[in-house]
Amino acid sequence: MIGAIWPPKGISVLDPWGIPFLNTLILLSSGAAVTWAHHAILAGLKQQAVYALIATVFLALVFTGFQGIEYIEAPFTISDGIYGSTFF
Repeated sequence: MIGAIWPPKGISVLDPWGIPFLNTLILLSSGAAVTWAHHAILAGLKQQAVYALIATVFLALVFTGFQGIEYIEAPFTISDGIYGSTFF
């Protein structure tokens, strides 16, 4: 029966407590930083807004780097059926 097993047989899955968890924390931190920037802008606190935006961009770059590493090291490809195509 097709679709009875998840993940599909023969697919080696990624550890969710590794890079995926770290990227989740980075995204949450980035959201907090951009919210800080927004409130600083509304309050007219230019220096704080600049710091918060720098932090946001830094976290975005770190996230993108880890995402690239995760894609490169994934033990499956986009052509490995539904699991690969939903991951990528």
